[in-house]
Amino acid sequence: MEEEGHKSLTSHLPQSSSSLSQSREIAKEFTSNIPPPTIKTNSSSSNILKPRLSLQNEVNQLKPAKFPSKMLPPGSLASVKSSSLAKKARPFTASSNPRMPKSAHPISSRSVSASSHFGRPASAVSSSLNSSDDVRSMSDESMESYNDEKSVNASALRTTEDRLRSMEMAYAQLSAKVIPSPSKRPANYKFYEQRIAMLEESLEVERSRTSELQEQFSVALREKAEAEANKIVSQKGMESLEIMLNSMKSENHQRMAMLEENHARVMETAELQHQAELQDFASNIEQKANSLIMEYKNELQSAEEHFSHKIKELTSENELKISRLQEEKDSLLKKVQEGASLAMQRVQNKHDLEKKRLQSAIQPLQEENNSLKQQIEQLQRELASETVVKENLKSSLDQQSANVQKLESTNRALESTIKTLEEDVYTMKNKIIELEGILKSANVERDGLVEKLIAEETLRRKLHNTIQELKGNIRVFCRVRPPLGDGESAQIAFPDQNSEASTIEIVAQAPGSSLTGNGIKQYAFNFDRVFSPETTNEDVFNELSQLIQSAMDGYNVCIFAYGQTGSGKTHTMSSNTGMIPSSVRMIYNRSTSLKERGWEYRMEGQFLEIYNETIIDLLASGNEEEKGKKKLEIYHDTKAGRTTITNITSEPLDTPEQVTWLLDQASKNRSVAATNANEHSSRSHSVFMLHLNGSNSTTGETCRSTLNLIDLAGSERLSSSQSVGERLKETQAINKSLSCLGDVIHALGSGKEGTYIPYRNSKLTNLLQYSLGGNSKTLMFVNISPLKQHVPETLCSLRFATKVNNTQIGTARKVTK
Repeated sequence: MEEEGHKSLTSHLPQSSSSLSQSREIAKEFTSNIPPPTIKTNSSSSNILKPRLSLQNEVNQLKPAKFPSKMLPPGSLASVKSSSLAKKARPFTASSNPRMPKSAHPISSRSVSASSHFGRPASAVSSSLNSSDDVRSMSDESMESYNDEKSVNASALRTTEDRLRSMEMAYAQLSAKVIPSPSKRPANYKFYEQRIAMLEESLEVERSRTSELQEQFSVALREKAEAEANKIVSQKGMESLEIMLNSMKSENHQRMAMLEENHARVMETAELQHQAELQDFASNIEQKANSLIMEYKNELQSAEEHFSHKIKELTSENELKISRLQEEKDSLLKKVQEGASLAMQRVQNKHDLEKKRLQSAIQPLQEENNSLKQQIEQLQRELASETVVKENLKSSLDQQSANVQKLESTNRALESTIKTLEEDVYTMKNKIIELEGILKSANVERDGLVEKLIAEETLRRKLHNTIQELKGNIRVFCRVRPPLGDGESAQIAFPDQNSEASTIEIVAQAPGSSLTGNGIKQYAFNFDRVFSPETTNEDVFNELSQLIQSAMDGYNVCIFAYGQTGSGKTHTMSSNTGMIPSSVRMIYNRSTSLKERGWEYRMEGQFLEIYNETIIDLLASGNEEEKGKKKLEIYHDTKAGRTTITNITSEPLDTPEQVTWLLDQASKNRSVAATNANEHSSRSHSVFMLHLNGSNSTTGETCRSTLNLIDLAGSERLSSSQSVGERLKETQAINKSLSCLGDVIHALGSGKEGTYIPYRNSKLTNLLQYSLGGNSKTLMFVNISPLKQHVPETLCSLRFATKVNNTQIGTARKVTK
């Protein structure tokens, strides 16, 4: 009866689908004679949304998607699948199982229960578990088919929402372009407003259809939740069945273990008895032999006393007798062993017979378990197929009836919308042509502004470089660290931060004067900029940022910090707000803004230290032995004016976070030790090299530059640091490299042509050759301590910085690829 009802239902449903297709053909013929207008737009304005108002296409877009994957109408793939399942499904009868007699029930035909048989094997339990797994897989397949149908409804809902959003965007843009200002409104403005109102009504129809689909989707979700609850109930039933089967399995294992234990006990008892008999028999034979030997010995003794002349004869006779007795003993032992082997053979034969008997008893039990398993699987398959067919028929009937009603109402609404849109197309056509003209003029104006922006960026780069050249290619900034409460402060006068003055004055006792105060002297030094202890790293970087911009423009830039130990060099360069992370953040932000002007930048970072005149890669991975195998050497490209380090690790820097990781890695590997001058004294010169490669896709320009950020090791007097051993060797190497740096500055400041510049006297000056020799914009930080006890070192640092500030080098050149 159910199959007949299903056939009658499917025979009537396609008629409604054919009537709907006939109504669509009529609407298509009604609109086929109207030419579809299109919008001509400039290809360069790809970012502007261009609505297509072809009437025939818009009608098809407003219609819901037909049948294949959205609504599942009658005759679709889902209904065919349901019918095929209905044909495959059949009610359970006794004849469906060929092994079962018609008069017997499929389960009650076996009167003996599973737990009543002795020694039931574990294979029955595993087969039952396999049948429960089959039931689970079938329930999972039904859930997957159910989820496929629900995903179809969800995709239909998303498609309708996307079409609605696209219509709303097109309507909003057309409204913004069509409605003119109050002063330029035409006479037929009210006519346009009416047409816009009609478009809004069509949008409301689509919104109502979207809400209906959303309600349908929520119903589908509830049905899915109910199906999942039924699945949980079936899973609990399978779990109870598994528990029962596991208990049967444990009982069978216990019984088999008891059988094996009893058999082993019997065999062990028989073997012990047999060994005891053999031992008793052997002991009796030995006792008899010993008694005979003793008798013969006694006779020999008596015969020797009475018949000494016959000793030899009796001895020979006794030896013959002993040999015969020994042979008799060996034969007896052989017979005993043969008897024992025969007894063992009999026991083994008895054990084999018992084993065969038990196996013959187990085999019918296995056959019975297999038949029961097949019956359970057959019943489960038939039950699942009947359930699936019933659910599919019910859901297909409800869904198809609802779809028919919705399609009929949608068809009526679309017919009215078609009439309205036909009237609006012709009026929109003229407005679109007008908007195309406005768009073309706007594109021409935009192209002119882009060309002007590129020209201004080129001019800005030239002016910025000119300003930096006027300020001097070697600039010196003086920075005084704040007092930390570790001593008496010296008398230092700072310039007003709001003025352009850049003089620092230190009041100190002149060398060789008495302690009465008559030898007090005032020392004044002029630099490009002086920063007081209250100045933050952010204020310092504001002055430094102009050089970072020069690096992005294609000029090599070198910034290094010089000063005694504990004067704040590492804080200025490598802290969280120091020059290194601030420079990288500025480059990232600036490169992001320059993307609008066609510039793209790639960055790579290298970090090394010069320790005891040896270059060490601070980013190298591996153990110390592997690091030592890499030979790091300085190489100068005289044509390009560029310095590189061979075999050094180069890390691409795509985000500012990678720079933070790079600084942390380098700080862990840098050589630091405690001295009398500073608890955490840097025992090496650290060099951070940032390589920039820029290209402009619009103008074809390219640039390449290197930004060197150097934290020099602190200069210390041996008398004050009191270094010994390894610390003494480190201090001597640091002072030597700084002395070589002073020699290079002195040679550059002489101004004589052909003067030899001793760059190769140390690794530090060799690395800074092009930074100090005219192909780079160079900035020196001279960091000094505010303490009175450090005034001699402070004066030495300031005098050295003055020499650097007075040095004139050549003009830096822009590096291009």
